[in-house]
Amino acid sequence: MTTNFRSSISWLFIYGLLTLAAMLSGCGSGGGGNGYSTAGSSSGGTTPATVTGPTITGTAAIGAAMAGATITVKDSAALTKTGTAAADGTFSIVVDGLTPPFMLQAKSGTMYLYSFLASMDMKTSTATQNVNITPITNLIVYELNGKADPGGLYRNPDAYKALNSANVAAAQTIVRGILPLSSVSSGFDMVYDKFAVGASPYDTALDTLRIVQSGATITYMNGTTQTTYSSSAVPVVVASASLALTLTDPTSGATRNSVSGSSPAKLNATVKDTSGNVVPGAVVIFSTDITYGSFTPSSAALTDTFGVASATLNAVSTTGGASTVTATTQVNSVAVTGSLNYAVGTSSGLTLSALTFGASPLSAYGTTSVSVTVSGTTSPLAVSFSSNCATTGRATLTPIVTT
Repeated sequence: MTTNFRSSISWLFIYGLLTLAAMLSGCGSGGGGNGYSTAGSSSGGTTPATVTGPTITGTAAIGAAMAGATITVKDSAALTKTGTAAADGTFSIVVDGLTPPFMLQAKSGTMYLYSFLASMDMKTSTATQNVNITPITNLIVYELNGKADPGGLYRNPDAYKALNSANVAAAQTIVRGILPLSSVSSGFDMVYDKFAVGASPYDTALDTLRIVQSGATITYMNGTTQTTYSSSAVPVVVASASLALTLTDPTSGATRNSVSGSSPAKLNATVKDTSGNVVPGAVVIFSTDITYGSFTPSSAALTDTFGVASATLNAVSTTGGASTVTATTQVNSVAVTGSLNYAVGTSSGLTLSALTFGASPLSAYGTTSVSVTVSGTTSPLAVSFSSNCATTGRATLTPIVTT
């Protein structure tokens, strides 16, 4: 009797476990509410289940990839889902259970960028939609928010749920107008079309945007075009390639800010990329007002292994004044410019000899040399020549010659 009783208890216990397992299995397959399948191990396995459903993919980049950035998708009811950008800036976030439109935020340290998705297929489990998050999409969201802080729109679902695809298209048209002409094809959707960091015209356009922070004020600059807004979030700070100019004494290397006829200076241009690394082998072109200065041995120079290109800046004016020297180069096909103001001192003790001519008189359509001797300095000087005949177009004359 005792044995039979124990046997009955054991069977009841086993039956109870089976019933409980069946009930738990029923909860797992019938719950969740999204109607999408899960991929993972069968019962008893240890691999976590992966939910499949509508997915937002994209690339977060500032020119360089925003590797490791936290990506947040916020829906029209302020519900959110998050993910992490890979080393190349790409990300993928399943958005089942959310309701479009969506605001997207990329956060990396003190950097916040935003983007917007008006609609997508939420009924198909395999549906995907690409959405980029870049300084360009940040400007587009700035336009969507009535030319105000993009972060303000992110925090206001009531405002962005009223926006649609037509609003995005109109904002893109405005932003495209501040980018370099034809830098991004008109057929390329800057928000929704896919791109790869370092391998597309869109990424090149990102490199041309310089973003400057002053307190809560953020300014996007592209050449002479500027867009400024006040950010209530942590401001965006994006590095850009740089070209820095210095003027030094040719002998001592001490910093200077002036030249004169008897005292030229060494002009140095240091070129760095967006990561702050020096750029060797870059062609730097120097320019200035030719009535104040000239360059020897040439106005073009190549950066060395330290990223420095040099030329000698000579004074042309002997009566003094001031001017600006400008240097330009390209880093990853993006133009970079630097400038420096300098003073021109008066030159005393300089004398010019009388002009000498290789042939005189000069016959019609003939050619001759014109020479003058400069005394009082051993430094190279730029000498200006002029002629009434050359001024009226009846002759040609080299206007400036360096001694």
